[in-house]
Amino acid sequence: MSEIKLVILDRDGTLNKRIPNNYLLKIEDIERPEDFHELTKLCNSGIKFGVASNQACVSKKLISRPSVISITKLVLKPILEIEDNSIFLCTHQDFENCSCRKPKPGLILNCLEFFDANASDAVFIGDTERDSAAAASAGVKFIGVCWNSECLGKQCLHSITNAVRAILSFR
Repeated sequence: MSEIKLVILDRDGTLNKRIPNNYLLKIEDIERPEDFHELTKLCNSGIKFGVASNQACVSKKLISRPSVISITKLVLKPILEIEDNSIFLCTHQDFENCSCRKPKPGLILNCLEFFDANASDAVFIGDTERDSAAAASAGVKFIGVCWNSECLGKQCLHSITNAVRAILSFR
């Protein structure tokens, strides 16, 4: 197995608590998993980070794209400073049939291109079947976490702690 050089993170349900039938629209609604700090172990190992997140709330005019990016940066801020251009968002709704909305691979492929990374050197951490399907379509490894979601079975390592251990074991 090749060394992991890029970790692509889903946001809602992975880095922040999923808000049932709603979106993360306010800073005060940020709620990270208890083991969120474990990601610092990856930060200290030279791995690059990107975010790939479906955010139809933008096209629904509930929040602006810059605000989603700002909130995403605040979710990560305790452990990781990330540039705006490392956050890949699909702001479309399902009916728009774009190539970037997960489960399609567009967001992940854009992230790979931006970081000039090979699919074999990347892993996507997410919490849904859509995330798993997007990773498979893009040819990247997938690690599921379920701290705030339904367990994805054999693809799921259940926690950020276990995901970090797995990624470090690839090195």
